[in-house]
Amino acid sequence: MPSSKRFSGVIAVGLLAGASILVGQQIGVDADALGPTAAPTAALDQYGGASVLSLPATGYFRVTQHDNRWWLVTPEGHPFYSAGLNHVDTVGTVDKNGNAAYAQTVATKYGSSGAWADAQVPRFGSWGINTLGGWSDVGLFNGRGVAYTVILNLAGQDFATGKMSDFWSPAWVSGVQSTTASVGTSHKDDPWLVGYFLDNELHWARDWRLWDQLDIYSQRDASSAGKSYLVGWLKARYGGDFAAFAADFSSVATDWASFEASTEITDSGPGAAATRAEWAGVVAERYFSVADAALKSADPNHLNLGARFLTQLTTPEVASAAARHVDVLSVNWYDVKPEWADALSKLGPVQIPVADTLRAWYDLTSKPMLVSEFGYRAMDSGLPNTWPPFQVVVDTQQTRAAKFVNYVDCAINTGYVVGTHWFEMVDEPAAGRFDGEDDNWGMVTEGDVEYPEVTAASATLLDHAYAPLTDPSSVPFPCEPVGPQPPPPSTTTTATPVPSTAASSSTSGTGGSTGGASRSAASAAVAVPRFTG
Repeated sequence: MPSSKRFSGVIAVGLLAGASILVGQQIGVDADALGPTAAPTAALDQYGGASVLSLPATGYFRVTQHDNRWWLVTPEGHPFYSAGLNHVDTVGTVDKNGNAAYAQTVATKYGSSGAWADAQVPRFGSWGINTLGGWSDVGLFNGRGVAYTVILNLAGQDFATGKMSDFWSPAWVSGVQSTTASVGTSHKDDPWLVGYFLDNELHWARDWRLWDQLDIYSQRDASSAGKSYLVGWLKARYGGDFAAFAADFSSVATDWASFEASTEITDSGPGAAATRAEWAGVVAERYFSVADAALKSADPNHLNLGARFLTQLTTPEVASAAARHVDVLSVNWYDVKPEWADALSKLGPVQIPVADTLRAWYDLTSKPMLVSEFGYRAMDSGLPNTWPPFQVVVDTQQTRAAKFVNYVDCAINTGYVVGTHWFEMVDEPAAGRFDGEDDNWGMVTEGDVEYPEVTAASATLLDHAYAPLTDPSSVPFPCEPVGPQPPPPSTTTTATPVPSTAASSSTSGTGGSTGGASRSAASAAVAVPRFTG
């Protein structure tokens, strides 16, 4: 066993050389499918970065591209892959009846929240977890040496309806500035903070919620700043011709003046879809520009990690707007059942494809990406796993662990994914939470018992992430594509490397054009549909 370093109380992920063989035996899959079996283990700095490579250090986390591969960089200047865990707290998930089984377990087993936090630090090290993801009680880990993220919740969204604050309202702008100033005061000097998520799963285009942003802003009061901006934008888009607008949308309005009142609109012409898509991009541009300016003013030291997009429900216009302002593009990307992937694609406008490990997203935005949520559920947990219905459910923990490894290996191979955050630490209650979720997402049960197949698989993955640095002969890990893929081409082509137009190393937050993995022409490019008009 190689020697392992400790960082601020966290067991450094000095993973066993050959750990893939061990995990392959434990989860009942072919060990070769889990990647190289004897890759050297990286020495780590106190934050969990690979100290084999030194890059310019700023004292805070940043993001850069080095040798055609994107990395987060620790405050000490070492490449860092964010292996995160969502919803780390002492409560777990409260069920629909108000019961919190995990909180009862914590009280019985640990006695106090401080004792619980002390026990989780070495646990995370043994699991290969180096980052507290979204929905975590990060305050409990102050001084305990664990990198973390913060969610700001700036949009004021009602998730059930998709309605958000009026982004042109001076009151909203002032609120964003106040929130970021307060958070910045608390966190701007903390080197353990990776960065900020602005929000989570905001609603941009039509899905199961009947209204999109064009509907929502059309329904606003005439006195609202957002409605005034929309009317001006529509006038410009249609050259001031209300009849041209009315050819695309039916409403009770007969001219621009009457449209200023709260108005329901219905698609009636061929240009309606393009107008909706473009307006969503305008709303996104306003949101991300205001949020980023406020955040950078309040805390110039840390990363803007974006707004945790729902990948299957995001349009090119919205992602492009985000990319102009964020340092890292965060996405909640779950493996979806084929029948549901098809259904989701028909809910509204054409979305950005997720095939080939989000390749179209990167081709569109040129931004490094962080998977801020993903996970798998298994039926042998005894939990119902009934809601949401569209995400993959497997039979056993062995298969769940193998899916975990495959997913992360696919992400590592891209060269543009800088981290993957598992959802979540603790299982949901069998009775279901407020919205019915009743799933085996956890690394532990509500009784705080680990799923050893899953945690053992997790423990190998930082070794995989750092393999390109520690082993010059490293090759991409085996990767069974996640989710439905486009039909294969009719001809076979040889693998060609993706060219890079970026410098070998770039400053924090700057974009680049390509990832670092070699790819075949069969999977290199997925056309991104664009709206015109």
